[in-house]
Amino acid sequence: MDEIAESYSLQTVEQLRAVADPLRIRIYEALAQRAMTATQVGEELHIAAPKAHYHVRELERIGLVRLVETRERGGILEKYYRAIARTLNAPSQLLQSSEPGEIAAAITEMFSNLSQSFLTALGHINAEGAESFEGYAIGLGGDTVWMTPEEFRQALKAVDTIFAPFRMRRGVADEREAQVTIIGFDTQLATPDEPAHEPVHEPGNEPAGDHESTEATPPPKADPQPRRRSIILVGAAIYSRNDLARSVAKGEQLDLDIAGYLSFKDDVTPELVDQAIARLRYRGVLRASPEVLEALKRKET
Repeated sequence: MDEIAESYSLQTVEQLRAVADPLRIRIYEALAQRAMTATQVGEELHIAAPKAHYHVRELERIGLVRLVETRERGGILEKYYRAIARTLNAPSQLLQSSEPGEIAAAITEMFSNLSQSFLTALGHINAEGAESFEGYAIGLGGDTVWMTPEEFRQALKAVDTIFAPFRMRRGVADEREAQVTIIGFDTQLATPDEPAHEPVHEPGNEPAGDHESTEATPPPKADPQPRRRSIILVGAAIYSRNDLARSVAKGEQLDLDIAGYLSFKDDVTPELVDQAIARLRYRGVLRASPEVLEALKRKET
């Protein structure tokens, strides 16, 4: 009953959407450690028994959990379930063969669930009147890095190695369950393709007389396009004039996707917003001066 595969590749978008729910991930990981009844899962994770039964049955229905044993105890038939593998992965074939809308819906659902869970945790910390996150298992961050594809893959493997010893309960004092999500991508792949433009002949630039020019006219030198820097953030983000000016000085435009609290200080101007921000998506609270709010509306998608 303890023998399960090391890894399982998700086969359907339905399976992908199922594991987009943090609670189902917790249930799956608990059943990857040992076989349990749905009632035991509820006790282990401190969730109501009916909710545990529902999610275990759903995971069984889509093939991620299987019934491995039944026992009769006191006239009651106990059903023991086990995860089909210790880890799950979404193969590129699944992502490439599925309808783009289905994948987008699954990924959106995953981030929506994660965002809500993070904001709930943040709310509990605020309710306790904590002045900092010190002592809490909570963190938020992001960065832009320059790496080759192979360096990027090796970095992800290194991060996976760091967390590997902590995927099983060790029974140490003050041990708590924590959710870790890592997302990374090539920003060039995330930048929408620019439409091709036909060359424009301005009046006065036509060749003189009836003679065709035999010399190639060099195209006018175009201003370099700002490099987009994608920022996906769950929590709070506050931007000042200096923050945005630094991005402009680096030749960057920010592509913001914020869930939570987003604020622009009073020293930020609409002109600076136009220069520094390429696109804005947010869910939550947005604070800025009326003029800046108007400029930000033009950036929303």
